[in-house]
Amino acid sequence: MCRGSEVYDVVAEEEEVWLERGLRSGKGGSRKSGSELHSKGKHWKTDGISNVSYKSEDRLITFSLETLGPVTLIQDAHVNMPYQSWELRPLDVNKVLLTVTTVLTEIQIQIKENLCMLASIKLNDKKHSSILEEKWMTPVSFIIALKEAGLNIFPTGHSHFYVVINYKVREHLPKEEPIQKPNWTLLMFSGDRAQSLKINESSDAFSEALKEETEFHSTLYHMVKDFASKEAMKKVRCSSCQFVDSVCHMLLSTRLLSYS
Repeated sequence: MCRGSEVYDVVAEEEEVWLERGLRSGKGGSRKSGSELHSKGKHWKTDGISNVSYKSEDRLITFSLETLGPVTLIQDAHVNMPYQSWELRPLDVNKVLLTVTTVLTEIQIQIKENLCMLASIKLNDKKHSSILEEKWMTPVSFIIALKEAGLNIFPTGHSHFYVVINYKVREHLPKEEPIQKPNWTLLMFSGDRAQSLKINESSDAFSEALKEETEFHSTLYHMVKDFASKEAMKKVRCSSCQFVDSVCHMLLSTRLLSYS
């Protein structure tokens, strides 16, 4: 219970929280907003929270409460979207490094066999330690752990309402030497299967006919097999089924092609 005009100071560091009596002044801010549970209306409110101070180097949040009660930190679920860039780099047989770069964070995820691990994380170009580093988990458990740690790079079915993606038509790598008559391959993905289309940009009518010497595939990533080199396909065939499934699970969960 809070008596009279007493104000409680709350200090939070990592997973520890403790109270201190008296007012505490501070400067700074956080990308997360604080809320207190309203006892009667059963909803979160920001009234009665003051003197908020965040020390990024110490990962320490300090604020004052007029009334003692449950407190939570709320973070924008799409703060890391859209992605600025991403890279999938092979390290060895059945081992790759997935790097996802956002406006605030660079996350490196190592994948091997049926396990994933947080290899490195940078905040504002500075290396940042995390309790998840060097801990191998299954893809499902790993995704849950990242979300709980505030590293959400996993869009939902409603994310397109909250994330603005630049409209993409096409990009030329050698901008100073544009392609005069590019022969673009048209791809179609219906959600159930992906395919290369027989038609081209100059065709008079649309057709779902499959392009010669190509196959139907379950995802856009599997379509790489239609135009990959022999060396690349050899590495794919030598990879274990568990590893391929883990990589596919992470690519489909992050939806890198849609949110970059």
